[in-house]
Amino acid sequence: MGSRKRLRGIHHLTAIAVQKAGEGDYSDGGGLILRVRGTAASWVFRFTNPARKRREMGLGVAHRNSIQAAGESIKSARKRAQDARKRLDEGFDPIEVRDGESAEKKATDEARKKAKLAEGATLARVARAYHERVIEPNRTPKHAAQWINSLEQHVPASIWHAPINKITPPQLLDFFLDVTRRLPETGSRITQRLCRAFGDGEFRGLCKGNAAAAAAQKLRDASLERDRGRFAALDYTKVPAFMVELRKREGIAARALEFAILTAARTGEVIDAMWPEFYLEAARSTVPARRMKGGKKNGDHLVYLAPRSVEILKMMQKLQQPFAFPSPSLDGKSLSNMAMLALLRRMDADKETTVHGICRSTFSTWANETGAARRTRSKRASLTRRATACELRTTERSLRLRGAACCWRGPNISTARMLRVTSCSCAPPLELDASNGDAASIGRKRLETAKGQSGRSSLGDANCVFSDNSAEAQAAPCCTPPIR
Repeated sequence: MGSRKRLRGIHHLTAIAVQKAGEGDYSDGGGLILRVRGTAASWVFRFTNPARKRREMGLGVAHRNSIQAAGESIKSARKRAQDARKRLDEGFDPIEVRDGESAEKKATDEARKKAKLAEGATLARVARAYHERVIEPNRTPKHAAQWINSLEQHVPASIWHAPINKITPPQLLDFFLDVTRRLPETGSRITQRLCRAFGDGEFRGLCKGNAAAAAAQKLRDASLERDRGRFAALDYTKVPAFMVELRKREGIAARALEFAILTAARTGEVIDAMWPEFYLEAARSTVPARRMKGGKKNGDHLVYLAPRSVEILKMMQKLQQPFAFPSPSLDGKSLSNMAMLALLRRMDADKETTVHGICRSTFSTWANETGAARRTRSKRASLTRRATACELRTTERSLRLRGAACCWRGPNISTARMLRVTSCSCAPPLELDASNGDAASIGRKRLETAKGQSGRSSLGDANCVFSDNSAEAQAAPCCTPPIR
């Protein structure tokens, strides 16, 4: 290795000397050094920083392919060395200055990339990405499709295809006000869904703040929130008479509605039910979590079936269709979600109740007003909330001991019990007055009477909604025995 020559002053090296230099360090003066190692050559600036520490800073490769390249290389190295000396004169460490400039440049480049990404991140792209990543895996296919379709069909193109970071709360508020006035239900859902899409965009750095949430708050301040109200529901004392009339009706829609009432099920749970979900010999079914309103968070839902429910399913089995309640055309598709409502209209009952009302609200009202079950149990029965493990064990034990349940949505009370207790000859008519007491006490007395006289009543009773003229039905007790 050659030794570095110690010379005073600067600019000692020539282009020829740079090109022909052998192994070693060669000083150009002022701290600039040509370092040659084998076939590689580089420029180094050696200095003492303001903290009195000796350091070396690389200034790049020394090009020596030709005299001209060597001349250009030494000129560039001398300029960079001069800049480093200037930083030293100002009291800065040139290495730290260079690293800081590099970090700043990196940050600037990163900001530029984010800005470019944000420009391409339209509301449509952000919402669709969120829908694909979060909504589709956790909702039923029908609900997932409705989620994105409501946005694609109603959000104006000027907003839907605009960069999400350019959309302002006033723009969204004008849209929210318009759609909420025209379509209250749709407007409420769109507002919620856009809040979630903007929240996801904010989390991923695609926009600053949640413009949809700010607009939604102003919408609430404007008092234009939808008055949700309640589904119209038939009085539970009228259900037995309604069921008698319903059983006279023929068709798949009539059987689907009857089954929905017996199981306190939602429309989608009934019309989308497929045969692998049913275990008729055990008189039970399991609704998969993916078909439940709450999705996976509620888990699969166990439903114990009343004898009449099993009878309906056996009738439907004869149609040999994939869905338990198929389309009347028997084309492999499920029953329309409007079929049961159309049936109510034909029965002139649509002004008194909705399908959801008679299947679920009526059931809940009966359970609460008659004291047939605690509110937590009736909610668990219709799966309006998730019960705790303790509630499940307590409910299951009490119902098995009471032995009155013949249809069980989860570990709970039955709609069939409601119909039997309010309609069979073993239960007196409901008459409320000051002498009889409140509905809850009457309901409890009725349950006790029904259980005490269960052996003397039959499905063939003239007042029973489950009336059947078959010999087997005549011999069957009104209240089913305990589930073993």
